[in-house]
Amino acid sequence: MTPEASYENQKKLNAFLFGLAQSLLENNDIKSKALELKDIYSSGEFRHSYSEIFPIVTQVFTDENYNAEFLINNLALIRGFAEKDYLQTEGEFGKKEVLAVIKLCDHINLELARLNYSTKLHSDLETTQKLLSESTERNSEMQEALKQSQEALKSSQAALDKSTQKLNDAQNKLSNTQGQVVAILSIFAAIVITFAGGISLLGNALSSVAEASILNLLLIVLVVGIVLVNGITALIYTVSRIVGKSIYAKCIREECTCEKDGKPLCNSLKKVMKRLPFVFWINIVLIGLLVITTALYILNIFYCFI
Repeated sequence: MTPEASYENQKKLNAFLFGLAQSLLENNDIKSKALELKDIYSSGEFRHSYSEIFPIVTQVFTDENYNAEFLINNLALIRGFAEKDYLQTEGEFGKKEVLAVIKLCDHINLELARLNYSTKLHSDLETTQKLLSESTERNSEMQEALKQSQEALKSSQAALDKSTQKLNDAQNKLSNTQGQVVAILSIFAAIVITFAGGISLLGNALSSVAEASILNLLLIVLVVGIVLVNGITALIYTVSRIVGKSIYAKCIREECTCEKDGKPLCNSLKKVMKRLPFVFWINIVLIGLLVITTALYILNIFYCFI
């Protein structure tokens, strides 16, 4: 067979296959289609080209205008008719045509099986990639959630540690406060007792004002005043040290503090004068009056002017 004749027969076969892929054959159409296929293979030594089968099957498989199931079913009907006709005594199909139809069906079924497998494999691959992508995203989300949970746990642990420290500090402060309250109450009790004793002494001194001289009375009052002022100041200073508060006067100038870099800048007397001026000047006045009264008392002993 010439190449031109073979090419024409291949075109007829291609058109014939596309026709079979468009609709199912009716029973009365099977014979005519089988004989049409027989005529294609009967003309000369025509053999269909296997390389032409693949594009036909691919187009039938992918084009919406064709249906691969129609093609397979119609070829199976034609093959069945050809095999039955060949077995009859006066059949129209010869051995060569039957074998050609059988080979054509095998080739088409093989290519369709390959396409189905390839499509399924591609679909499975896409599904696997999608699942892998979703798994990666879920894994990323889980890692992010785990990271956030760890950060939240760290924050909670830090808050718990802070609260525990505050609770411990509060308990220690409460324990210290109880001791401070007892000490403060004791000191204030001492202040009250000291003040009451001083007032009682002054009362006794004043009650005997008619019997004692004025100088004796002043000496007693000044001594009691000095003792009361300094005793109460000492007790109040002790309370201030217990509760952590200062009774010192505020300083406007730096040299008023009598300290710089933890080192003293003046002696204790000067520090009292700068930081406790009210105590200092009360003591100066009382001591001055006491000195004057003592001097008058001594002079009175010698000259008896009072």
